[in-house]
Amino acid sequence: MRSILLLLLLAQQLVAQTDFSDYHWQQFHLLPQVEAVTETEKAIWWSTTDYLVCYDKESTDIEIGINPFTNGETLTNAKFWSDEDGTLHLLNRDQMAILIDGEWEVEQINTFNGVFTASEILYRIDDNTYLMRGENAHFMQWQPGSNPSTVPSLGTLAPWFVHEATWDGEQERIWITAIPDFAEVGFIEGGSFTEVPVPSGLDRIYELHTAPDGGIWLLASNYVLRYDDQDWIAQSLTGNWNQWELQLSFSSEGNALITTPLEKLILQPSDQTFEITDLTVDLQSVSFESPCLLMNTDEVWFIDDRQKAISTWRANEGVIRKGSSAWLPIDGNLRSMSQDTEGRIWITDAVDTYFFSGRQWWPAKTIYPNFPDSVRQLVFTQDCSPIVLTGSDPFGFSGDTRVRWYRGGNWVALPPPIPSANFRNLVSGIFLDDNDNLWTTNSFSGGLSVWSGGAWQTLDVTNFFPTPAFVRAVAVDEDNRQYIAADNALFIRSGQDYQRYPYEQFDASTTNNNLYRSIRFSPEGNLWIGHDKEVLKVSKDGRGEKIPFFSATLDPLPNNSIFNIFPFSDNEVWILYANDATAYFDGLEWTHFNTDNSGLLSNMVRRIEKDQQGRYWFSSHIGISVLIPPTTTTTINQAPVKAATMRAVPNPACCQIQVSWLQEERARVRLALFDSQGRHLRSLLDQILLPGEMDIMVDRRNLPAGTYFIQRITDDQRDSYPIIWK
Repeated sequence: MRSILLLLLLAQQLVAQTDFSDYHWQQFHLLPQVEAVTETEKAIWWSTTDYLVCYDKESTDIEIGINPFTNGETLTNAKFWSDEDGTLHLLNRDQMAILIDGEWEVEQINTFNGVFTASEILYRIDDNTYLMRGENAHFMQWQPGSNPSTVPSLGTLAPWFVHEATWDGEQERIWITAIPDFAEVGFIEGGSFTEVPVPSGLDRIYELHTAPDGGIWLLASNYVLRYDDQDWIAQSLTGNWNQWELQLSFSSEGNALITTPLEKLILQPSDQTFEITDLTVDLQSVSFESPCLLMNTDEVWFIDDRQKAISTWRANEGVIRKGSSAWLPIDGNLRSMSQDTEGRIWITDAVDTYFFSGRQWWPAKTIYPNFPDSVRQLVFTQDCSPIVLTGSDPFGFSGDTRVRWYRGGNWVALPPPIPSANFRNLVSGIFLDDNDNLWTTNSFSGGLSVWSGGAWQTLDVTNFFPTPAFVRAVAVDEDNRQYIAADNALFIRSGQDYQRYPYEQFDASTTNNNLYRSIRFSPEGNLWIGHDKEVLKVSKDGRGEKIPFFSATLDPLPNNSIFNIFPFSDNEVWILYANDATAYFDGLEWTHFNTDNSGLLSNMVRRIEKDQQGRYWFSSHIGISVLIPPTTTTTINQAPVKAATMRAVPNPACCQIQVSWLQEERARVRLALFDSQGRHLRSLLDQILLPGEMDIMVDRRNLPAGTYFIQRITDDQRDSYPIIWK
């Protein structure tokens, strides 16, 4: 007996305790509205509402940092500014952060008469004095540790009229402009202000700049002007633009670069006249909400809405993607995350659906034409056919929820399980069991239905619940018995018979405050249950046990804490619970994860998936965090493809395959699909491509299982790559 106990103890110790210290994190944030952008010698910086983003020019890596300010305000009003030595500043109302040796140091800006709120740094007079524009008192000077004060010697120009300022190093003058409505320009020199008249007909001045060669430039709604010692040289601009549509910057050669909105054109000066250069960009791939991030050295930086990455446009080179994207393609609240049988991760927001394959996020319509909008939930059958629950109302109170199934290349709308306009009968959730039976639940009436034989079978579960209850989850075992978890009870249904699951073996409470929120079967066939604040396990022989939960420092949890449970195996169980984050059980111990000790974007994790490469995907309302094992690449399939070779993921596949290659030079490329007998099936691509990493989706289109070949033909090369559909 003692030997048996020793063997059991040894076996328990051999359960592999996961050491997550060797894992690393990657994050995908929601695609944000860009607030401010600037460039330093080594990086491009921009801010969103909550994050600072840095694009390293040498490594092309994108790093997302947190808000450096301590007052808890968002970065909506943040503005970048660089002084003459390149030191980067970030101003946000009553605080200023300075980037020193890679770290942000924050200075507090005291108020002026209790009303001053800084909105922009205009110039630094000396090492410790800044000229600033504020929301209430427009032109002020400020020294760290002191209160802002008004700027003297502005002549007739009121300090609250000042709009912009720049430094003319050759003449040692501070040039300023009034707010656009007044079209006044002048400079401060030697303690006095001198107004410089502008040409007649110029009504609104939007931007003031000092060019690299020292010249002063103005950008107005109808002119661009350069000050030449004693007078202005003006060039009229065609088009009716406003201050939000025109931007002015300078190339490394000293030329002024003026852009209208990105989808229109670029004006670039040669001598004192302007040449019009067409901007060749796929208009469908550009986000018009914040299309232009930055213009520098004859480049235009923008967010590529198709690739969901930072890209650039340069004359004679076209559009080139810059580095990997750390942004999710959706710009709203992340509604759901799921995984198909090919291992691809899918996400939805209030409108769009995307999936991750290879190196990027792709629109769902790429492989499933006419993919529905407003998807609330998405599941996949074993043959990779998607089923969606749609509804514009995220809370399900409206009567427009629908269940649609993609079959034979078309979307089939299933009839409502309960044909009634009453919102209490609307579908609130969809589930697929291991036999591809589709289950629907209703959170308001407790209705539960299953699609079988081309019709709905509805289970009126409220007849046997103690009170009308929410159905939280459904699981089906290998004997086709249905386990139904509801507010106050867990039921087993076999045929038409229902049996309440015995609480006694768990010694669990039966009070109305305790909920069964989640039930799932592990691959070993054991049932895992999230009940109230306990994790329960039922083995295949019917024996139940409580799993000792957490450490003394984390107990006790409040009632109804366990929200969801994900048993990827009996020794690999994740749970989501209230007021904190997630926890992992390896068969012996729990490991606790939250934003303090991990790379989770948010503690409010909604779902966890494990893909075929052993990576854990955590979704929250603000984005996705990925926990990557040491045996996987450091980023999500971001290793560049090699020149003159192709690769395909997934391969073999059930449905669509993504083919990627590195285009080394500008050339015409033709791709075609052939079967194993060498017969041409269809053309995939025939166009001139610019240098860069290329991706294309290859659709199966009802082809039989087998081996096929992708043939690539260029002017001096012909090669092929095998793909397998299973």
